[in-house]
Amino acid sequence: MAKIQSNAIFLSFFVLLFLFYSFLAFKSPGKFTSPDETANFYFIRQFAGNLFFKVAEPLNGAAPIVVPRSIMVQKDALLPGSFFGMPLLYGAIGWFLGKWIILFLTPLFSAIAVFVFYKLIILIFDRRTAIISAGLMAIHPAFWYYTARGMFHNDLFLDLLIFGFYFLTRTLITHNTNNVKYQGSSIKNYANYALAGLFIGGAIAVRTSEIIWVGIILLALIIFHRQKIDWRIGIWIALIGMIISMIPILYQNNKLYGNALTFSYTVGAERAEVAGQAAAKAAGSANVFAKIFNDISGLFEKAIFPFGIHWDNIFANVWNYGVVLVWPFALLTLFGCVLFFRNGIINFIYSSVRRSSDKRVILIYFIGYLFLSIYLLIYYGSWKINDNILGSNLVSLEQAYARYWLPIYIFGLPFASLAILTLLQKGLSIISYRYADQRRWICRSTQSVLMCLFVIILFIFSVSSAVLERNVGLAKVRQNTLEYKEVALKAKRTIESNAVIVSGKADKIFFPEFKVIASEINTNKKAKQLKKILQKAPVYISILDFSGQSEKLNKLESFGFKIGKEMKVSTDVALYRISY
Repeated sequence: MAKIQSNAIFLSFFVLLFLFYSFLAFKSPGKFTSPDETANFYFIRQFAGNLFFKVAEPLNGAAPIVVPRSIMVQKDALLPGSFFGMPLLYGAIGWFLGKWIILFLTPLFSAIAVFVFYKLIILIFDRRTAIISAGLMAIHPAFWYYTARGMFHNDLFLDLLIFGFYFLTRTLITHNTNNVKYQGSSIKNYANYALAGLFIGGAIAVRTSEIIWVGIILLALIIFHRQKIDWRIGIWIALIGMIISMIPILYQNNKLYGNALTFSYTVGAERAEVAGQAAAKAAGSANVFAKIFNDISGLFEKAIFPFGIHWDNIFANVWNYGVVLVWPFALLTLFGCVLFFRNGIINFIYSSVRRSSDKRVILIYFIGYLFLSIYLLIYYGSWKINDNILGSNLVSLEQAYARYWLPIYIFGLPFASLAILTLLQKGLSIISYRYADQRRWICRSTQSVLMCLFVIILFIFSVSSAVLERNVGLAKVRQNTLEYKEVALKAKRTIESNAVIVSGKADKIFFPEFKVIASEINTNKKAKQLKKILQKAPVYISILDFSGQSEKLNKLESFGFKIGKEMKVSTDVALYRISY
């Protein structure tokens, strides 16, 4: 009976999470507020339809500018401009089950990940820490936000990584048995090796740029737990699992680019700048050894920190997006890390860490968390990102740092749990001292009240940050996407179906209903290319910001284009026919 009740609670909580996370998926208009989401959804549907990514665009044969952001042009075709992992996985599932399921996949994986995270943490810490950590993960505003906005890669990457680390931990840690022979030889453990390899490999396939820190953590775990690893069979099963996860990516690379190791995703100008700096170092060296050293250092910096290391950016971004943006969770995590570090030093002095395998495992987790935090804070914190339409000064979940630092937010939650448990214990000890004659009843009641208070405060903060934030909250995102759909439908009724729209950053509104040119026509080269497109199809320009309307139109006129009359497709958007 107790098991049935437990399963019912589990199922109810799972369904509730899935519904929360599917806020945007239900009755979605198929529009998004980010070009990355738009491109991913477009190619997922494309792959789900015919198991092929390449989309013909004949106009690019005349001039390779008919393309939205986050999509690349290859001759006269459109290809994904980012990682293939998620489009491949979701596209394959959509092909098998139907395209209707695509937008529900990330909420589904994330709801499962919350429970797998609980199972992972209980293997390393204890049951109370695991329950609180999973609860904090379920309502964390950044995790909630990017689960709902599931066409970004980041949340799926984190989900698959949690799955992989869970199965990897099961192979390395056993409870209620110290039988290493059993641990390394059972069929069940071989399955754990295989699943660990598949899921970690899948996570890398989804976001290949994270391979360095994930690889270093895996290498460290192998070194620390080398005596528990099955070197005869298990490790090879895990490697085969990782290779199997990567084979579809390598196959698509070879099919589309002619080389399995050629990836579509590029960092951009920052990487080229770092490479240039490395070359300058080598050129300025006075001797061969200095040149070799500088070449190696330049390549190392390019591989490990492609955006360079810029401490002013790092400190500003850590404060804004590591602390202020998610401050209740951040402060709890920081407090918990300080407590653990203090206790770890004391345990080390008294050598209890050496005597207790459980404490060693927790210490390894702490060291791994410190490493991934420092690496990701430097890696992404050095980059000056401005992908918020409301300006770079607005600190919000919309900015990319929030999704890039999801591993920092989530894997630090066990230490936030430690902080909560410590605060509860301190509060109970004070109350217990004052009400000694009613200690048991008071303690139970107070513990329940304090825990409920923590949950309510954190939940209210998460709802206000992730859902109700007036500029970029999920409610606002839903409103914007519905308006985008209305604009696109009005445009379809207003202009030719084969028209090309010079959209700029409004490409997410008009694509894929219309072919779009996302780049600005601000050079003679772009103007000449646009004239070639005009010979093939009707062209319009969209104006969203009416304060800058005359400047954009005057620029086109300076290149010899003629601007037609205004055609309103919404109160904020107008189209103008271009000719020459």
